[in-house]
Amino acid sequence: VELASNGGFTNGLTGWSLFALPGAAGMVSRLNNGVLEFQRVGTQAGGFHQTRAARSTGSALEAAFDLGNTDAVRKRISVLMHDADFSDLAVCTFWLPANAPMRRYAIRTHTTEAWTAATLSFYAATVGTGGYYQLDNVSIHDATSQAPDHTECVDPLTPVPTAAASGSNLLGNGTFATGALTPWSTFGT
Repeated sequence: VELASNGGFTNGLTGWSLFALPGAAGMVSRLNNGVLEFQRVGTQAGGFHQTRAARSTGSALEAAFDLGNTDAVRKRISVLMHDADFSDLAVCTFWLPANAPMRRYAIRTHTTEAWTAATLSFYAATVGTGGYYQLDNVSIHDATSQAPDHTECVDPLTPVPTAAASGSNLLGNGTFATGALTPWSTFGT
């Protein structure tokens, strides 16, 4: 069952909401031949689709979508699958190379509590330099299976694993067995 309506933007932005900070001036957006194109110019920008579809705890969900980048610089985008109130969410972050054609990406996850309205959000993390993020062919549906202990981020640019042995551990004092925090640091107020 398809949970997304107007995933191909054939009805303009019907079913979609755009957001930007500090207000509408924080984003430039347009529809270009059925593709949503947007550019972050402020501190935050993006769009989301709220399905109104409730899901019970442990429901497996998948969202698939085409992303592209018409800018001369690579861009980072964060994609959230969440309940409408953000009380439960999963996040995937993707890097889109400069001048990247549209490619198929996905997020596969599961609910850890009951959801009142499954929502898919796209956050533009990189300020535009003239080009656009591109979004099209959004699909949200119940997944046939999803492990209950992780979220999968499906990136078509993921390198193929090699058969070589694992390299050395890059993390120092990962078990804190030394009794000290070094080389770790803490932060916060």
